[in-house]
Amino acid sequence: MKQPLADSALRPKSVSEFSQQAINHDKSGTDRWMGKEMNKEVAENHRRLQARKELFRRFGYDTEAERDFILDSAGTFGECILEVGTGKGYTTVALARRGYVFSTFDISSEEQRYARLNLSYWGLEKQVCFILGSDGNLPFNPESFDTVLSVNTLHELARPGAILEEMSRVIAPGGMLVLSDFSVEGFELVERVHRYEGRSHPVKGVTVGEAALVLAEAGFETKIKSSRYQDVLLAWLLRAGSVSGKNDQTGRVC
Repeated sequence: MKQPLADSALRPKSVSEFSQQAINHDKSGTDRWMGKEMNKEVAENHRRLQARKELFRRFGYDTEAERDFILDSAGTFGECILEVGTGKGYTTVALARRGYVFSTFDISSEEQRYARLNLSYWGLEKQVCFILGSDGNLPFNPESFDTVLSVNTLHELARPGAILEEMSRVIAPGGMLVLSDFSVEGFELVERVHRYEGRSHPVKGVTVGEAALVLAEAGFETKIKSSRYQDVLLAWLLRAGSVSGKNDQTGRVC
């Protein structure tokens, strides 16, 4: 197994080094757009994205491989899908590239702007419906989705109980929650990356294991799968209800 480099071995000669490595790593952009001039903002955003992926890769974390592990762990997704926590669109793009059409929710319009740019690079923006809302409140009817997916969001939540309750409220009976976050070793790696960048990565919210206990008490069957850097919680709703015990009328959105 290839070992991650020590921090001291990662010092680039200039800030642009990672960007150039990223360009070399992904030379297919022009071909993908069939020779057409790409929107400059889309192209520049992609270069920044590739540079960030390259930085994490040099510390030992392969962003795309980990996203594949998460999605493969879940197997086949249901027809009606919600992603909670769009972020900059790493998982959004991975899911769209597999052919899924779905909704994605976030509380940050700025983060979703980056996600739209990432989707535009691949020509996949029409597959995703962007929903903006408030923390702890999903603006959907009960039992609206067959699959609810959230990746690397649990540790960011100021009110984890509220969002777990909301996710359990909008999942249909027989549906599946897919919740993934960094493992202990994954958090250590992320902290090293942030320390290299001169900042920190505060962790709050709940762990995947803690979320599993909450959902099990609410009537979900749970299973955890793990790679070196990611934990994945799969939770199936066996009966109608939510974390709080509420039971509302069904209102599908798909």
